[in-house]
Amino acid sequence: MEMKKSPDGGWGWVIVLVSFFTQFLCYGSPIAVGVLYLEWLDAFGEGKGKTAWVGSLASGVGLLASPVCSLCVSSFGARPVAIFSGFMVAGGLMLSGFAPNIYFLFFSYGIVVGKKPNHCNFPKLQELIITLPMSTSLFS
Repeated sequence: MEMKKSPDGGWGWVIVLVSFFTQFLCYGSPIAVGVLYLEWLDAFGEGKGKTAWVGSLASGVGLLASPVCSLCVSSFGARPVAIFSGFMVAGGLMLSGFAPNIYFLFFSYGIVVGKKPNHCNFPKLQELIITLPMSTSLFS
């Protein structure tokens, strides 16, 4: 039996796997903010309402950044935007580890890390849309 060479060179399922892990990691950090919330309450000594704004900003900024992300992907391409997003989020998480007060955490985690889901998710979905039709030849 002769095996057909896949039209994408065999990389389609690698993209699907990477997309899965990107989804897992991009949305894991904002969901885990409940665990960090208790630590932030103790570390900064602020009220519960003010400390809860960190997680709220991370969720809200991610949604508000959607049009900007779409424009960036259209202008620069999916790969550079996803790579830049990874560096941006890594920097934001490192800055958050050294936050001297809650206001700095508003910026480092709430805004910088909060933009992460869209900048990771949109390029991943675009690559998946482009690549998956080529991979479906395995099922036919």
